[in-house]
Amino acid sequence: MAIWTQSDRTLNPRYTYGHWLLVQRYRLLEVGTDGRLALTKLGRNFVEQPSGRAEVLLDEQEGLTKLLAIVSDSGPAGFADCVETWGEYLKRHSGFRTDSTIRDTLRRRLKNLLDRGLIDRDRAKYSATDAGIAYMRRLGELPEPDERQKIRKLAKAREASVRKSLRKHLLAMDPRAFEKLVGRLLEHMNYQNVKVVGKSGDGGVDVIGEIELGVTSVREVVQAKRHRRTVQRKDLDALRGSLYRFNAVRGTIVATSRFAKGAIEAAFAQGAAPITLIDGEKLLDLLIEHGMGVRKQSIEVLTVDLPGLSPADDQDD
Repeated sequence: MAIWTQSDRTLNPRYTYGHWLLVQRYRLLEVGTDGRLALTKLGRNFVEQPSGRAEVLLDEQEGLTKLLAIVSDSGPAGFADCVETWGEYLKRHSGFRTDSTIRDTLRRRLKNLLDRGLIDRDRAKYSATDAGIAYMRRLGELPEPDERQKIRKLAKAREASVRKSLRKHLLAMDPRAFEKLVGRLLEHMNYQNVKVVGKSGDGGVDVIGEIELGVTSVREVVQAKRHRRTVQRKDLDALRGSLYRFNAVRGTIVATSRFAKGAIEAAFAQGAAPITLIDGEKLLDLLIEHGMGVRKQSIEVLTVDLPGLSPADDQDD
């Protein structure tokens, strides 16, 4: 009732249940002889001393220091890059086993580290900040990465080098060749009846194609922009204004550069035809995903599995 009334009836106490379980587990609060809640010594340390003994304890017990180490070892890493290592950690130290719970716990802890400034995020890639590295050093939590982490780090460095080479090649391509590349990419993404139509006076439309949405197929127009300058709102408006000429219901701009804030805000403006924006980094992601301009090579890594030496069932002859 105190939570409900003292928050001016804006916080339903039911939504504090998870927080209640946390403070009970670590005894941050206790019930006094008069029936009122009071901070314990550990709870007072948690409130009054950021990065103090209580906060360190919770970070270690809840796997936050481990996750910070994973991000630090992996360099700039996306959410998916952390799932495997985080899942292995959870399976060794907790009862979490399913993919959904592994991903949910990872998402929540990444947000915690972001909010505290221990990691930062740039274009969906996480990396440890100076504050995060200093925190780990203070705790003595900067162990040498194991062999698998070293292999992942080498793979990341190789990926960065390949992306740099791909980007350089895209920027040097003939505009017409770039339009054809975008057309082939659409075909790899399951678009049908793809046709490269880019020419002078086309209203910004370079490629048209059809994509299935549910039980129906819709026409989409695509503009391919191969340059370094930021794509502006006027480019988006020009493409949107050309939809009717091709009987299309939506559009996409594929660029080798970034999009201006105004273009991003207008992409899905209410009441207007949607325009999907694919910037240079996303374009590289798609090319790599569909094996265009890159060749993926697999490397087998052996791991000791001693239980595998024993038969599954002991059977008498």
